[in-house]
Amino acid sequence: MLRVIFLTNFLLFTSCFINNYNEKTPCITLQTTACMGSCPVYNINIYKDGQAIFKGIKNTEIHGTHVLMISKKEQNQIINTAKKMNFSKVPEKKYYDNFIKDLPSTKIQMLNHNIIYNQSTPSLNKLKQLIYDIIIKKIITD
Repeated sequence: MLRVIFLTNFLLFTSCFINNYNEKTPCITLQTTACMGSCPVYNINIYKDGQAIFKGIKNTEIHGTHVLMISKKEQNQIINTAKKMNFSKVPEKKYYDNFIKDLPSTKIQMLNHNIIYNQSTPSLNKLKQLIYDIIIKKIITD
C-alpha cells in the first residue's frame, strides 16, 4: 500500500515537470479564443521553474511570442488566488454555454484541473486578469 501511495505522489509531483516526451509541461495555462469582433486571443503557459511563454495571437496589446521568467512569489499569488476561489472544485464547464456562438471562451488549467468558460464570473475573471497582468507587466518592463 505504501508503494502505491509513494508511486502516486511521485507521478503527481513529476507530472508538472515533464511529459512522456521529456519536454516541460506547463503547470498553469491560460488560453482565450476569438469572437466575431475584436476579442483578444492569446495563450500563456507558466512552468514550474518560473519560465512563462506568452503568445499574442490577435487583438492583443503585445503580439508574437515572448519568453520570460516570473518569480516564485508571483506563481504563488496565482495559485493562492485559485485556491481561495476553490478552483479545483468548480465543474469544468459550469460557466460555459455551447449555444452562444459569438462569445470568446477562456480555458484555465492548473492544480490538475481545467475550467473553460464564456459566461461572466467574477472569480474566474479575476484569476484570468491576474495571470495576464503578471505576464504583460514582465514583458513591458523586461
